[in-house]
Amino acid sequence: MAHLLLQKEDKPLFKRPLDQTRLTIGRDPSCDIQLLDIAISRQHCAIERQNRVYVLKDSSRNGTFVNAKKIQEIKLHEGDRIQIGPWRLVFSANGNETAGETFVERRQDGEPAILNRMLGNSRPLKKVLDHIRRAADSAVPVCLIGASGTGKELAARLIHDLSRRSEKPFVAVNCGAIPANLIESLLFGHEKGSFTGAVERQEGVFEQADGGTLFLDEIGEMPLELQTRLLRVLETQVVRRVGGREDITLDVRLVCATLRKLKDQVAAGTFREDLFFRLFVFPIELPSLAERREDIALLAQHFLTALALPGEPPAFTEKALAKLKTYEWPGNVRELKNVIQRALLIGNGKTIEVKDLELTHLSLNKDFSGDKKLTDQEKYSILEALRKTSGNRSQAARLLGIARTTLASKLRRYQIKRQEWV
Repeated sequence: MAHLLLQKEDKPLFKRPLDQTRLTIGRDPSCDIQLLDIAISRQHCAIERQNRVYVLKDSSRNGTFVNAKKIQEIKLHEGDRIQIGPWRLVFSANGNETAGETFVERRQDGEPAILNRMLGNSRPLKKVLDHIRRAADSAVPVCLIGASGTGKELAARLIHDLSRRSEKPFVAVNCGAIPANLIESLLFGHEKGSFTGAVERQEGVFEQADGGTLFLDEIGEMPLELQTRLLRVLETQVVRRVGGREDITLDVRLVCATLRKLKDQVAAGTFREDLFFRLFVFPIELPSLAERREDIALLAQHFLTALALPGEPPAFTEKALAKLKTYEWPGNVRELKNVIQRALLIGNGKTIEVKDLELTHLSLNKDFSGDKKLTDQEKYSILEALRKTSGNRSQAARLLGIARTTLASKLRRYQIKRQEWV
């Protein structure tokens, strides 16, 4: 498999497989490869796979250089050296000639520096990182448990990148964001003509993740009838496409995540008990940001540096930092990032003050009437967010501190119609 070897000052750090159609590089935390340097744009460049060809596209202010020449768009060849600020990435199409061994930089405590992707020094986070390291060394299924915004997909990616499967694909799927009539085809693939609209054969995500890791987010949202098929695949490592006649043998490591209590779903009959025990081998519970308050200042400074425009980033006043540390953060790390991003737009460019921090988050756990059930509170919060944003789902999701795909699944779960918020 093609990959990039990341270097800084000619020191090899680690390899990154090109296991997706489009890989983004830049200073923003949302990038697939995040490089922190003021010379690097938030969305600096991207590498796209076009059939068997990899194309590098620049979108930066300071430029991207390939073999010392500034480019806008270029087809990559074996051994090409991509310069982005002080960072160098060496492209290898065959996965073994240029980069050689897999290099992983180590921290002073001996842990892989890759674990620094989850920033913090709190005891709850250190416990999670220890579990991640242990999970990466095994092949057992892992279940990540945590509220929205606590970093479940980031934890899943770390488990993959620290494992022996790191050079193989990492495929992520949000089970709650897929229409029920399409999820079976997405998971297991389909043959041409197997249903209306199946104009060609399509591999499912299990096949795409063969040899690597499949991350199933919001596993509790999976329809009950598909849970039986998932259990069979996990037990046999064999999948059959929709409309297919042949079994396909696979080697896939499964990591799943949920913000719901699967035990309660088992008791309610909406989640299979046998599948629960098959998935719940190595549970890892991710703490809320309120449970790791000593990490808030570090995370806030990280987002401030990463999201600010090129040049000297503004500084927090002491009162602003104190405000961040005392807030409850119902939207967790994702909400903190959104608050910092808004503060950078509102502030004067030199300091971030208390007045720049819009801490008016609509908590999905906020008790609006005391006797309302949690489901009613969630629905109320969602409707309020949609009303405030005139129905803009992306803005509403940011206001709630959740992913847009999570909002979409909640709209389906509560059967919320447009006329309810208009």
